Amino acid sequence: MVAAGLLVLITIPLIPVLLPSLAPASTQSGLEALQSQGLLYATTWILYLIGDLLFLIVFFGLYSALKDASRVPTIVAVIFNIVFVALDVAINIPLRLLLIGLSNDYTTAQDVTQKATYIAAAQSNIATSNSVALIATFSSSSL
Repeated sequence: MVAAGLLVLITIPLIPVLLPSLAPASTQSGLEALQSQGLLYATTWILYLIGDLLFLIVFFGLYSALKDASRVPTIVAVIFNIVFVALDVAINIPLRLLLIGLSNDYTTAQDVTQKATYIAAAQSNIATSNSVALIATFSSSSL
């Protein structure tokens, strides 16, 4: 549990540095920022991925410890938190990492039409990822 928490805490000081790529003024500026921040951006999301997977161990440990006190609420809580991890690991984090590839493709695009295609793909990617992250967060905090 401590390791999972530490992985998340490690990323907190990185957020201000990554702000141009995490919360860009425009999709185009975000893709451009990822050119210089790609490695740090990827490292941050991989740390989140490892932390998510470690939290699965924590959830089952808490279930084991609390199942005798109140079984049904504990099962419901574990299920909601597993849904959070599943959405984050299966959809949100891969979409965030995909932005690095879109950024590279955007940078190497030769004409305006190609660049517009990559911007549209990135906008769709960001919108989907943000929606999934919102749903995942509500699923884990709905209790």
